[in-house]
Amino acid sequence: MAENAEATKNRLHTLYEKMQDRIAVDLKNARDANEDPNAKGEASEGTWHQLFNAYLPHRYRVIKGIVIDCNGDESDAIDVIIHDRQFTPAIYQQFGLPYVPAESVYAVFEAKQEIDKGNIEYAGAKAASVRTLRRTSATIPFAAGTYPKKDPPRILAGILAYESGWTPPFGDSFREAIGALGAERQLDLGIATARGCFEVSYGANEPEITIFKPERALAAFLIRLLARLQALGTVPAIDYDEYGRLLDIENT
Repeated sequence: MAENAEATKNRLHTLYEKMQDRIAVDLKNARDANEDPNAKGEASEGTWHQLFNAYLPHRYRVIKGIVIDCNGDESDAIDVIIHDRQFTPAIYQQFGLPYVPAESVYAVFEAKQEIDKGNIEYAGAKAASVRTLRRTSATIPFAAGTYPKKDPPRILAGILAYESGWTPPFGDSFREAIGALGAERQLDLGIATARGCFEVSYGANEPEITIFKPERALAAFLIRLLARLQALGTVPAIDYDEYGRLLDIENT
């Protein structure tokens, strides 16, 4: 029995390492092969999209887009949006960039070449542009009655990169940058594939930061992301009447 457990453990290690190696190579190639910053960024974003779409449960959809609320307010363009696939379809697509309703969003990430103070602040600002949008909730009828309205969960946010701009990558400068983020700008998860990944828990005191070593950083990041998504449960049902208010429909 112990031998089987050890064999399974070894297989998991092997699978995690192969996944880590493949994604690290893709991100490094995107970084090294493209001189143009936009091309470099798009290649990196594409790698992350492929990873999430391959490894996240099918209840989630991963896209680049803009988040919009029932008042017509919009977020900034977001590199990686993890949103609900089943209950909240995209509203509109313009120039290849879909708009998704704020209620559908579980998490948002910015994809950068490296983690540094400027990019942490940038990712925090992008997160705030989503978190400050209005999210509605509707009751759901079922055979025995009606499910009440559900409070929307806090949207997760983070940063995705290949490298870190700091030495050491997750030292005092990193911790100061994370600690300086306001409530709506807080980052929960992040990864520099070549250096490790991090998870942040926020309480009444200073943020509690957990660092994972680079050898299996990608596996650790995915597992912690899955755990955090699981803890959110399901997004609330949209109150479509609130979205319909802007149509100014006249009775005839």
